[in-house]
Amino acid sequence: MKFAATAVFTLLIVAGFAVPATAQDSMSAAPADNVVKADPPDPLPEPLCDTTASTDGAWLAGAWVAPYAQFTFSKNAEGHWTFSYTQKRGVSEGHKQEFASFDGTLQQITPCTFAGQAGDRVAFEGVLTEKGQIFATMSSIKVADDSKFRRYILRRAR
Repeated sequence: MKFAATAVFTLLIVAGFAVPATAQDSMSAAPADNVVKADPPDPLPEPLCDTTASTDGAWLAGAWVAPYAQFTFSKNAEGHWTFSYTQKRGVSEGHKQEFASFDGTLQQITPCTFAGQAGDRVAFEGVLTEKGQIFATMSSIKVADDSKFRRYILRRAR
């Protein structure tokens, strides 16, 4: 019996030293996605490019995502740049509307910025950062209220 108690006691001591090392390893291996991300700056930062230069807009084409939102930028048949916005489910919990989506047009596109709107409802603008993200703002045109203003950090969809 004395031998069994000593073996259990030794096992508990060894396990006690092993657990903190395992916990530390799992904490250091935590993915960077668990880090709390800040909102983009307000106002948007100064562009890093020559905004008077012309561009074909290829840098913007395709799908970009932000938490609870997806943006798709493309050229239509007439050669005009458009965007589609889809708010993903879950962001409007407690509201009657589960998600929203709308389309808009871009009136201005430079090598690192864009500006557009969706009808007479929403203004949308963004700036490409040196990290390849877009800092963007979307605001209501008709309502000058901070509750109708959203900021996004967009990254390429995978």
